[in-house]
Amino acid sequence: MLPVSDAAKASYMIDGSNKQFRIKIESHGADLTNSNIVQGSLNIQESILTGDSLEFVGCIASKLEVTILDDGKSYKACKIEVWVTCNNTDEIKIFTGWIDSAKKDANKRLRKIVAYDLLYKFSEIDASDWYNSIATPEHYTLITINEILDRFKGFVNSRTGIVAFNYVIPQPLVNGDVIVLGSRFRKVSNFSALDFLKHVCQFNGCFGIINRDGNFEFRYLGYTSRDSLYPSDDIFPYNDIFPNQPYQDSDPNYFQFYKKVTYEDYHVHGIETVEMRPKTNEPGVRYPNDFGPDDRPNTYRIQQNIFSFDRTNNELSTYAQRIYVKVKMINYLPFTSDNNGCPFLECGDEVIYNDMTSFSIDKNIHFIIFSRNLKGDQVFRDAYKAEGQEYQSVFISDLSPNLEELETRMDDMEDAVSDLDDRVKDLEDKGTNQIVSVDELPSEIPDGYVFLVQGEIIVI
Repeated sequence: MLPVSDAAKASYMIDGSNKQFRIKIESHGADLTNSNIVQGSLNIQESILTGDSLEFVGCIASKLEVTILDDGKSYKACKIEVWVTCNNTDEIKIFTGWIDSAKKDANKRLRKIVAYDLLYKFSEIDASDWYNSIATPEHYTLITINEILDRFKGFVNSRTGIVAFNYVIPQPLVNGDVIVLGSRFRKVSNFSALDFLKHVCQFNGCFGIINRDGNFEFRYLGYTSRDSLYPSDDIFPYNDIFPNQPYQDSDPNYFQFYKKVTYEDYHVHGIETVEMRPKTNEPGVRYPNDFGPDDRPNTYRIQQNIFSFDRTNNELSTYAQRIYVKVKMINYLPFTSDNNGCPFLECGDEVIYNDMTSFSIDKNIHFIIFSRNLKGDQVFRDAYKAEGQEYQSVFISDLSPNLEELETRMDDMEDAVSDLDDRVKDLEDKGTNQIVSVDELPSEIPDGYVFLVQGEIIVI
């Protein structure tokens, strides 16, 4: 939740409150205000999770749509920022991104702007050579994931035509201090800058998102399980160790009045164990691993993460334990809502709705915002959403088909080379004295020759 005053929060709960918008477009001089914006055309989509399978990755580009009066200027690829103020309270930034298209309606002298945040650009940046360069012999030194992030920042900012990139880590990355040796880096292909950020998020059990200021943010859900210990899970019991209470950066937003909320009559059952699998065809390492042979715990399986290759089982167990502390037993109600627009709320925040029709004693129902659609202007609406299946024995998080494909090709090549070596050795044992590569088998074949025809060995 963005840090705004209570007066600002309260103002958005009042129907008919006055809202003033401000749009700044790079190199366009004066800011656009309500008089330049077509009424009801503003629409912002944000998300950290889509679909009904729980996966701690995020890295989904936010999108802005808005129609403005055409002033004859060029808009393509310009930076765009949007703010809103309600009843003269705090000004809240609601979007930072870059314009992808600005279609002109000649009959009405209007332009419909479509813009995305920086993650949209990152999907088009090939980071394969940059990442592979870290694995060269001169880089066979100790380096942490946090240090790799700094190098990534330098790589992105050195590219022509890419805007300044920065990242923020409100809470330390649980595996940010993991040390990686150059010899442990696995070569990649077709590997984008977005892929790299996804791997970092997955390896640390958090969501990636571009925040309202345009910075990439590693975002953990805003609370921890009651089952954890404060101040730490892994220190010797003492008088100062006690069960943790749910942690929130701020109190959840409470909706007593809303247009509509629908929710399932079940909670998505939380993750009970984390499994690290460097390869899909290898057994994984779980934490915790104290389940019986007949138990079917809800498992969060992380497959083929680039930071998990060539690790010992003890190392993988340590990484899984750190992720588990952040994701364990997070359970939530799938829901959709339609309520007053609250621009100070962010994806990952907890919200509470009062359901007077509920048969439970507590009429306050808690939800987590995984995606949201903020739209309108004076009639400012928010639609929140969280999906999920009640039971899912394995939550599979696999980011690397390109790595798997490359690795499969390498394994196939190694098998083929090994097979060819064996066949050549067999020929040498038979006393063959000459091997010739030809496009097709000759009509006259001398004795003592071996012909290689389109990859096949023919012995005469």
